[in-house]
Amino acid sequence: MLYRIVLFVHLSAVLAAFAAAVLGHLVDSRIHRAADVGEIRGWLGSTREIAAVFPSAFLILIASGIYLVIESHAFWNAPWLDVSFAGLAMLMLNGALVIGGRQRALARQLSALAEKPFDATVARLVHDPVTRLARWINTTLTLGVVFVMVVKPPLGGALAAIGTALALGALLGFARRASPAGIAAMRTD
Repeated sequence: MLYRIVLFVHLSAVLAAFAAAVLGHLVDSRIHRAADVGEIRGWLGSTREIAAVFPSAFLILIASGIYLVIESHAFWNAPWLDVSFAGLAMLMLNGALVIGGRQRALARQLSALAEKPFDATVARLVHDPVTRLARWINTTLTLGVVFVMVVKPPLGGALAAIGTALALGALLGFARRASPAGIAAMRTD
């Protein structure tokens, strides 16, 4: 019974992280459509609240995962387990350093502006293709890690799943980029 409860907690942590990732995409789309600094600030504040979900979900995922591996008598040197841990580490680093770092840069730039239409620097940060790419990579990488944890393929299959997830995230990140006409039409000082 305890194993099933921990499995539920484990899956709930995955669902919470994935839901936060989806909400992050929604907030990013609202930031891209914002008309002034105040609107961007409001939505950017939401990204900080959403980002707070990830460390807790990560810790719960790791702790419950360790328990599940021990109780299922899985081998600690199983390739799928190593690839899953590597995928989780990539998720956390990409989220904290790339996405978080770029959002902090946007927040710093916004702090210097009053409630008015924003300048070209803010427009560039709002439509930063690296942030969008990193967010899509994290979304698809999450699915790749879940696939590896569920299917438990040999090393080649696990690496192929993660590689496919990364490629799909990059493809979506590039496909969802802002059009040059949309950026040019933004209000600037």
